Amino acid sequence: MATEYPNPKEVEQLLDNFHRLLADANDLRKQANELSGGLIEQALDLDAAASAVKEEIRDAVKEHGNYKDLSTGWEARIEARVSISYDPERFIEVAPDYAQACIVQQVDTTKVKGLLKGGLVTDDQLETATIRKVTEAFICPTNPKPKVKEA
Repeated sequence: MATEYPNPKEVEQLLDNFHRLLADANDLRKQANELSGGLIEQALDLDAAASAVKEEIRDAVKEHGNYKDLSTGWEARIEARVSISYDPERFIEVAPDYAQACIVQQVDTTKVKGLLKGGLVTDDQLETATIRKVTEAFICPTNPKPKVKEA
């Protein structure tokens, strides 16, 4: 489905304001970093280093076990998260009166694409079984390509 671009002036004006604000914020960040003698950039580097160490901590906990120190408040642990699902055939056995309301039949679209690719079915054959659902996605990049002025 092709996307239409009528390019309304109202949206252009708002985008112009949006990108000016982003550029101004970026300029202020650069100025702040220069005025701080590079401290802001150093802080960002330290944040990145801390993130890397956090990954090392996760690996160490997996290998050696959880950690908790009440005096410092430091804690690193791995918790079990349980996800529950039900076997449809067994559910029918234990709750046959409610099975139809609870069990959802679904077609695996990845496998259907394989059937199409292999020539085992055609788009025409699948047309009556196809459900199309259109949703919207808002896309507004924060660092777009520069606007080119027409001559």
